Amino acid sequence: MAKAKRSVQHPTKESECTLQHVDRSCEVGWTDLCASQRNSCADLFDRVTADPTHVDDPDKQHRLKGTLSPATVVGVEYDQWQYELGKGARVWYVIDHATTTVFLTNVAAAHPNQTK
Repeated sequence: MAKAKRSVQHPTKESECTLQHVDRSCEVGWTDLCASQRNSCADLFDRVTADPTHVDDPDKQHRLKGTLSPATVVGVEYDQWQYELGKGARVWYVIDHATTTVFLTNVAAAHPNQTK
């Protein structure tokens, strides 16, 4: 039997958003975070692809405020959100409602310095 080469990407339903990284550092950060907090990352994936603005726990998931709120992705400015995982890890994202895409803008395994 041939060796497995790549993981299978989690499919999304037609009603769900797709999840994309804005840059290589987000991709690497996401991979590292998934390695250390797999269940939390799976919960985040399910939550933000299903309905990225629905908040069950405002202490865990919320829109960023002040200078951290706006984020520009591909020349368009969006409101930026934060999803908090365990051990201080944070994932920041923006939502492009027109394309039903959630872009990960910052993936940090520890509490980001910008929010201290």
